[in-house]
Amino acid sequence: MMKIIRYLVSIVMLWMNLVVFSSLCICVLPFSSSRWCAWMRPKYLLECFQFCHATVIAWVLENISGVKLSLDMAHIPSQESCYVLMANHRSVVDILILLALTRNHLPILKFYLKETLAYVPFLGWFCAAMGYPFVERFAKGLDGESKQDRLRQQRQRLQSRCRDAFKDPIVMVIFLEGTRYAPEKVRRGTRYKYLLSPQITGLGLTLSTVPENFSGLLDATLLFDDMDVSTWSLLSGTCRWVALHVDYHSCQAWIKGDLLENKAKRTQLGAWVQQLWNKKDRRIAVSVEGKDAEDALGFDEA
Repeated sequence: MMKIIRYLVSIVMLWMNLVVFSSLCICVLPFSSSRWCAWMRPKYLLECFQFCHATVIAWVLENISGVKLSLDMAHIPSQESCYVLMANHRSVVDILILLALTRNHLPILKFYLKETLAYVPFLGWFCAAMGYPFVERFAKGLDGESKQDRLRQQRQRLQSRCRDAFKDPIVMVIFLEGTRYAPEKVRRGTRYKYLLSPQITGLGLTLSTVPENFSGLLDATLLFDDMDVSTWSLLSGTCRWVALHVDYHSCQAWIKGDLLENKAKRTQLGAWVQQLWNKKDRRIAVSVEGKDAEDALGFDEA
């Protein structure tokens, strides 16, 4: 019964949190291009709203759901720079975890999201107001020439959105697997046990648009007490702890030129990402299979 109560209270509070801050964003957004109200600094208000939104998420997870949150992050050069963060994708709650755990340690986060989420009331409004890039997924039956044209248009649109976003210190977040992990999605013969194969197109596109104050790439690994985490298991407290491990890489070798057109550099980038993915897979294996996983991840005894 206690788990059900935790779950219901957490859902209600998180939903109210989203409604409040998405409504505030909608109120502020019309003024963002108005010169006469430049004193309002609407862009900074939006960032403040996301920080407060993330703070409420962290409070709900820790105090209502009863989840222990842990962050192990490498030192980053500056809070006033731009970064690209790539993470494994385990569940629908991954974005909540990333927002909650990095709110005091990184610039504002922006996520690549499926275009269908833009039409979800409040959620879509909040994400659109925060400038999250939306990615269209094309139907399998679309003919080759038409699909290529739409892919080209989408690439140009996403590059434009990234360049606009990178005008301020931000972290652009990409889930390289492209979809949430599930055992049935793992292809036969894959080299990974707890991950799907990374897709580097989005990473290459993003790195081709980074500004001069780009500081590097962040490799984030999401770890859960139960790696088959769901909204229920997290918000009910069935999942006892969540950990985020973040490595920093300068990544200067990949930011010159168009990585999508230069096949040699694209191949090199793919090989480098696979090395990182191998390390990430081993880290998850230690967490899942290790007998002292909680001690290794820095948790205190309950």
